[in-house]
Amino acid sequence: MQRIPKKLQRAPGIRERAPDVWELIVQAGRDPVTGDWRQVSRTFHGTLSQAKKARAQLLVEATGGRHTGARATMDDLYVDWVLELERKGRSPNTVRGYRSTYEHNRSRSSVHMMMWRSASSSRRIRSRSEMG
Repeated sequence: MQRIPKKLQRAPGIRERAPDVWELIVQAGRDPVTGDWRQVSRTFHGTLSQAKKARAQLLVEATGGRHTGARATMDDLYVDWVLELERKGRSPNTVRGYRSTYEHNRSRSSVHMMMWRSASSSRRIRSRSEMG
């Protein structure tokens, strides 16, 4: 198979990382907490034309809200929520009970969350031939 010259391989939001290995990049809007612009990036194995189709699919997912969210951690969100409860005048016993429940559940789920992060960070988009 004849290689396409590098100048012809350029496409917006697509970079060739190795032969037939592409990085797909799309904008995912602003982070609601920090206000920074976010990008979604995926590795794709296949031809350039397949990579263009996969990037279009990724773009649809990003504009559909699938790749949105804050970079705030659960702990950050929890602290803000507790401060809001205290500001609203909730009973100290109620707040203490919420804190106790949160700490209990957090310690039980930390192993599960580490495994989930590892699995989700290794996801990639596959070409149609790989998917089935």
